[in-house]
Amino acid sequence: MNLLNIFSELDYKAIIEGSLTNLIPTIIAGGFTLFVIDKMTNYIRISKKMESYGFKGTASKKGFSKTDIKKMCKETERLDIIFVSGYGFFSANKTPLKKAMDKGMKIRFLCAQVDNNFLTDIENLEVEQRNRKSGTKISEEICEIVNEYESYILDNKVVEQYLNKIKQLERLDIEQGYLENGKDIKNEIAKLCKQLEYYKCEKKMEIRYYSTEYRLPFILSQSKPSKGKITTKVWLNITLPPYKSVENFMLTGERVDDINKDEGDFNFIEMMEEHFESIWNKASRTLGENEINKESQYKAWEQLLKSSSERMIKSRQTGNGLLIEVAAQHPLDEGKYPNEEFSKRLDKAIELYNRLNQSGESVFIYVPGSVHKNNEVADELSLSGAGKQYLVEKGISSAVIYSDEMNVKYKGDQGVYNSTDECYVATQIFEEMKFKQIYCVCSPAQLLRKAFSYIKFGTLPFFEVANAETLHHSYVNEYFKMIPLLLSDDKALQLDSELGEEIRKYRKPMK
Repeated sequence: MNLLNIFSELDYKAIIEGSLTNLIPTIIAGGFTLFVIDKMTNYIRISKKMESYGFKGTASKKGFSKTDIKKMCKETERLDIIFVSGYGFFSANKTPLKKAMDKGMKIRFLCAQVDNNFLTDIENLEVEQRNRKSGTKISEEICEIVNEYESYILDNKVVEQYLNKIKQLERLDIEQGYLENGKDIKNEIAKLCKQLEYYKCEKKMEIRYYSTEYRLPFILSQSKPSKGKITTKVWLNITLPPYKSVENFMLTGERVDDINKDEGDFNFIEMMEEHFESIWNKASRTLGENEINKESQYKAWEQLLKSSSERMIKSRQTGNGLLIEVAAQHPLDEGKYPNEEFSKRLDKAIELYNRLNQSGESVFIYVPGSVHKNNEVADELSLSGAGKQYLVEKGISSAVIYSDEMNVKYKGDQGVYNSTDECYVATQIFEEMKFKQIYCVCSPAQLLRKAFSYIKFGTLPFFEVANAETLHHSYVNEYFKMIPLLLSDDKALQLDSELGEEIRKYRKPMK
């Protein structure tokens, strides 16, 4: 048989089919291997890239375990945290966090300023996604965290008070070297500085409030220096509203800062640290608009109003006689006569006095106000003296008029120089004399501020307003400036209130 016959008798179809049958798996296997290798190479490349940024892996989207938190608190010298509210993290971990702060750990927390459109928009998104119950507020969550950690939080108002006192001493004549009470100025400044530093060391947590700078939530954990190195661990939460942090995932990583040599390439963890510092330095140090925590303040004043109302009910049952306070008004005409608006209030008080007298009650009038200055020139009479003189000339017996003697008795050298001072003295007279009811005659624009002042001191008058063509008090100024100032001053412009003292200095003549 020759070769031609051999080739002609071959079953080429079977040969081709057999070859293809063996070749296809080989091709598929090779292609899959190349695909896997390519994918693995790509994953390795991504992993190395992420590692070059400082990230080591991912964390469970369910959040931190108790073990994670305990380890974090044990190793950390300072936590830097930025969240929208931080409610979930700080509520779930308050015991280990407080214990860690008791042992010296510091926390700097950045969260959103309350009551703004940013939070409202997030709330609306979460409600639509059913991630938030309708009617619940992120602002309330922030306030709840502030209240929960209150004893640990640095109060910036206290810091400002220290700084203002230090500045006041520095403005004095340093060359004299002594205060009026004989204490050395420099020693007093050093003493206040030491007290301030002690206060800052005692408070382990500081909160600041951003407006629009927020991008992603994260935690930076800075370790204590060890062998010249500081390790910063990070948890970066990749989250998008309306989903909450626990429904997303976290990137974890760390950066070792060797204080003895340069780190080299700039990485993402350094960017996070710089991002936090930038927002921290710009963020507000106070919670809420006009430095007022509206929710907690509302509850506090609601309680004060309730107490004042109950007290007045009791006074009307057990007291004797009636007291009328006439809000004074500066400037005096020619330094000794009530101006038009003050005169109208005194006339209204006379009308009220006669009406109440007819009911058989004993009625007394208190005219407040110490000696004021006008264009740096002291008046001849105090507001009390000018008002009393006006009432006597109109036929009211001086025996039923309280004036300067009460200013001195209850305010001493401080004097009576604002509406709250007036209300304070009137309340003291009311209490000591055990009157049945107190009345207040004032400007219509002044009424609400007077009411808040009285409520603060535990009384609630019946009000009578005296209108005038030109009012000294502006409705707009009262609402937007004066009332918020009163509400923000927890000392009600009394005692050592710096705001109250500023007002007195502006109106009080130099001795």
